Amino acid sequence: MARRLLAWAAALLLAVPAGAAVMPLQEAGVVVRVDGDAFPQASVDTMLRFARLKQPQSTLQQVLDAMIVNRLLAGYGRSQLSAAQLFPNTGVAFARDVALDDQLVGLLRAVYGKELEQALAALPGGGIGALIVAQPALQPQQLAAVFGDSRRLQLLYQLQPPQQAAARAVPVLQYRLPAGSGGSISLFDLYRRQNVQGRVEFHNRNLAFIGQQARLYLGSLYLLEWAEARLGKAALAHLRRTLDDQDHVQAMLQYYGVGADMHYDSQYLKQLAASVTAPEIRSYYSAHRDEFRRIERVRARHIRLPDEASARRVYAELQQGGDFRQLARRHSLAADRRKGGDLGWIRHRANLDWLAQLAYAQEPGEPAPPVRMPAPPDAATPWEIVLVEQRIDGYQPPDSDSVRYAAAQAIAQAKAVAEFKSLRERLLRNARIEIGAGLNRAGAS
Repeated sequence: MARRLLAWAAALLLAVPAGAAVMPLQEAGVVVRVDGDAFPQASVDTMLRFARLKQPQSTLQQVLDAMIVNRLLAGYGRSQLSAAQLFPNTGVAFARDVALDDQLVGLLRAVYGKELEQALAALPGGGIGALIVAQPALQPQQLAAVFGDSRRLQLLYQLQPPQQAAARAVPVLQYRLPAGSGGSISLFDLYRRQNVQGRVEFHNRNLAFIGQQARLYLGSLYLLEWAEARLGKAALAHLRRTLDDQDHVQAMLQYYGVGADMHYDSQYLKQLAASVTAPEIRSYYSAHRDEFRRIERVRARHIRLPDEASARRVYAELQQGGDFRQLARRHSLAADRRKGGDLGWIRHRANLDWLAQLAYAQEPGEPAPPVRMPAPPDAATPWEIVLVEQRIDGYQPPDSDSVRYAAAQAIAQAKAVAEFKSLRERLLRNARIEIGAGLNRAGAS
């Protein structure tokens, strides 16, 4: 997501406040109920174990706080925002249910990896292959019915309804799980589980890739069956919903622009920024004036040389203590060489030329390494060595476009954070949270 959330944004999601309505709960196997939704002990215990894989000092309270807040925020997000608003990239990314399945499988593998390895080793042959009943070879005519003519240029890697129906009729792998349930994995089952890169491989008839995806999917089906037996159906469903809650909250943070950088494309932030008033901008400028420092002017000299070799020789002399003015008079090709390459004071203005921009980019006091002037690669182009002798800093004018933009964005982000925090607190205040006796037992894991 160039699109990373800042760490402080996540801190908004922790710590259930004292004002939340918390009540005792006497219910076996349930740690918490939030507005009637049960948090099974096995699910909470799994999330705690997972948290401790990343941060060994994680506490049950921290994990529960995050799960509770995420449940409330995600519920609000589902009711107020569409899937298209929250997850706009599903056309090229994985489908939502597929992404959730993959997350759940990854979490279970991380937490119960050793137990899973033992269970797999106990299978006939010691691996997932023991579950395969049949793996029919894919025929060219079957693939043509689904993907069309292989010689035709593909612009969109999507299947239309007739193609989807054809893909559902193509078995790729037949299986039987240890508990006795069996089934068939179709070409469509696998295709819909791909992002755009994976779909390209299917359209290109990459049979090895398709076979690999079939075995990976079978591995996931086995793992989910094993986890259901290990944790219970309710706990497994709750884990999946917990991951969905997390995704929704992260999507909400991104939608509202909470924790995003200044240039993040959030419609909500744009609306807030557009409503920022001139007095708000002036107040922000006064309180954050140092954010708007800029170089007002620099005094600089330069030496223009015909080629890189000459530039490197002169630069070496400067590094050894050579006098810049004297070397400019002796070697520079520029008309100002008689003045020791003096550029005078270069003041801040719009559309500075290349040499002025180069001077503004340098720290004062030391000659900058040689730089080739902009030109086509094979052109005979001079090189420049620049020395900034003095630099005067100032501030951007408070009524400038850049100040208005930056201040409006910063104010909008502060408002978004405050609104999100207020939403969180309101949801918690109005929630019915029941803490069960199973809390201590889960915390001991």
